[in-house]
Amino acid sequence: MTRKNLAAAVAIVLAVAACTPKNTGIGFEQRHFADSTAHAYVTLDVDLPEADGRAARAVRASLVEMMDQSLSHADSYEEERAFPRFSGNEDDTEALMGYYEERTLRHVDGLSQADFDDRERSIRENAELTDAEKAELVAEAPKWSYEYKLQKLSETERYLVFSAQEYVYMGGAHGGIIGAGFPTFDLQDGHQVTPVLRPDCVEDIQPLLVRGLMQYFGEFEAGLTEEDLFGQLMLEEERVIPLPTWDPYPSEAGLVFTYQQYEIASYAAGMPEFVLPYADVKEFLSADAARVFGL
Repeated sequence: MTRKNLAAAVAIVLAVAACTPKNTGIGFEQRHFADSTAHAYVTLDVDLPEADGRAARAVRASLVEMMDQSLSHADSYEEERAFPRFSGNEDDTEALMGYYEERTLRHVDGLSQADFDDRERSIRENAELTDAEKAELVAEAPKWSYEYKLQKLSETERYLVFSAQEYVYMGGAHGGIIGAGFPTFDLQDGHQVTPVLRPDCVEDIQPLLVRGLMQYFGEFEAGLTEEDLFGQLMLEEERVIPLPTWDPYPSEAGLVFTYQQYEIASYAAGMPEFVLPYADVKEFLSADAARVFGL
């Protein structure tokens, strides 16, 4: 798949149904950054609430924490931080984002350069290749791509939903989407609503999860049966569908469930997503989520 197609796929994944925005009095600062190095592309798109008021300040602090954790681990595999947390005034968006943009670009540049050097060394040492073939393979070495999006997805008078996702391509067969998912914040005091679902509801919510996944996979396969569904999921032995790692989030149509790549199905299955009406899921919501959602 080409980088253009991958970018299009990411855009489709991130284009989800949202509530109709309402004016809650919270202002937002938007930051877009795009740059490239010899062997990598880096883009950051970030929306941050202006630090004005208790709720906005609390939401901003949570989002900055999420951003810091993601960008300081942009390679997605190393446990140690790539660089220190910003130590200045976090209300200063220009200074805050300038720091993370520069450090993230530098970090991804170093990783992609090391990867290129390894690839080039392997190619140059291959005695079965001609000089012309070696030069061609070196010239065609894939570029890395790191795309970070922390953007407002929807807003009502009660809550605010963000999309916090990263697209990472490190020169392999395909890239992948990771991140914090779709955090929801209570606009009364700015705290993050988590968990959205009661952890003890896994067994009782099974029929709804099956129904939702049947809807998702049924769009690609006519006449899908429940047996077919479990044949496509990586759960054939357990036959118990786990709750998604990402908290479901509220929308006008209902509660949106999103499973990450490889979480319950193969990469080819994409990111299974479906919406369940509030009337069906209300009993499975945590007390905090039910209150914030107005149910």
